Amino acid sequence: MRTILTIVLLLPLTTSAADLTFQQALHQASQHSQSLKKAAALGDASHSSLKAAQAERWPTLSLSGSAQFIDDVPVVQFAPGVTRELGAKQTFQTDTRLTLPLFTGGKLSSGIDLALAGQQLQEALARGDSDRVAYTVWNEYLGLQRADRMVEVAQASLKRAEIISANVASLYTAGVADSIDLNDTRLALARAQLGVTQALNEKRSAEIRTA
Repeated sequence: MRTILTIVLLLPLTTSAADLTFQQALHQASQHSQSLKKAAALGDASHSSLKAAQAERWPTLSLSGSAQFIDDVPVVQFAPGVTRELGAKQTFQTDTRLTLPLFTGGKLSSGIDLALAGQQLQEALARGDSDRVAYTVWNEYLGLQRADRMVEVAQASLKRAEIISANVASLYTAGVADSIDLNDTRLALARAQLGVTQALNEKRSAEIRTA
């Protein structure tokens, strides 16, 4: 099954539960989650679509201009030394147009309703993504705490096995314990050492998942 969400935390891989609070983990996940960034972008796009659909109801004002230059304008002579140009060498024209939307049988309203529904859908999806981030962070955070505690338990078991092994070795030297007792304590010590190794591996895996 495809992973629902990938969380990227800018934290060292050696971070333990004692160094990290749930609020910090959730903040980091919210800042760096690609899923939440995508949801935010889609939300902005749906908001822009709604604004564009609503803008269709408003009139549109357009402004255009043109300029014309004529280098040879006809000249009329009324009297000796008296002339007059017929027209102008430079002509400027500005056009302003106001366009009003006509009745479209509910097309504009339907477009606005559709854009509004799209925006509401994106908001609901964004809330779902946010909830999934919080749920995933909580699971991984608890897993990291559990891994820390299991390391402490394994280390305590190892220390107990070392003490017992040392006592049995002393009893064996004194002739009170036999080789079977000595082998049993060595086996228990090896199992305790293996338990510490496994607990450290689990903790490392939890740190990597959190990261």
